[in-house]
Amino acid sequence: MHADQAAGTYLTGTFTPTSGDPCIMTPIKGAPNAPQCTVTEHHTGDGGTVVDLALPWCDAVNNVGPCWAMGSKIGAGCAYLTFFFNSGPSTGPDPALSYSYSCLGCPPGSPASGC
Repeated sequence: MHADQAAGTYLTGTFTPTSGDPCIMTPIKGAPNAPQCTVTEHHTGDGGTVVDLALPWCDAVNNVGPCWAMGSKIGAGCAYLTFFFNSGPSTGPDPALSYSYSCLGCPPGSPASGC
């Protein structure tokens, strides 16, 4: 399951690989071409500790994973934006436990994506 909430001018949330992609209904500054977001992958490291890995935006790293992108999602009651991931080369048997994101939202009343 994922949850998102407005936190000041930022939209924040967490989701798991099994919860499905989040449906971002709030306009995000710069989206989808240059979304102003940070995305962190959380996975199990040595000794069972949780390791946080800040993922770059795919366009900034020529789509070399692991990285994230943002795009349109249509269906399942969602007609706005979601995150997509390029997991890159396999880094081991432990998949991500969850992802968290923080995105700069558009000012209230901004009707268009990207502000």
